[in-house]
Amino acid sequence: MASLVKSEIIPQVKKSVDPLSVLTIGVSFAAGSIASGFLAKIGEDAWEAFKTKLDELMNRKRNNQREFLLTFEFIVKQKKHPLYLEIILTNPSQTDINTFLHQGLKELDNRVPILLKHTQHIRQVVFEYKDGKLKPLFGVRKDGAPLSIEFKD
Repeated sequence: MASLVKSEIIPQVKKSVDPLSVLTIGVSFAAGSIASGFLAKIGEDAWEAFKTKLDELMNRKRNNQREFLLTFEFIVKQKKHPLYLEIILTNPSQTDINTFLHQGLKELDNRVPILLKHTQHIRQVVFEYKDGKLKPLFGVRKDGAPLSIEFKD
């Protein structure tokens, strides 16, 4: 399988009686379509291998019967500064992951232009993907202050 992304492994530590497993997949894009860009970044031939490996890893985590997170991190590059997007899936089933990859990314694409209009203030937005819906949890301004983010449909 070809290398998907060149990256550096950075350990994340959480002090807890029962440690939480976190798998993070990160990709960066020029401002534009994340859904089609994600597939293009991986490549058609590596897509099935990626999904198979991800399914195997998630099945092992489910068998441990411990809580785990799957997070997707996207960096949307712009002229002035990047916009960081993080999407968290808690204990996702194979169906949850597939739904996110096929529908959730498209929903994220619809949200990004709205966020880009306010980029003079917003630097990061964290979402939760649950029950087929993308819910913003919080945002972070350029000065590090937290923001409440709501989308009006």
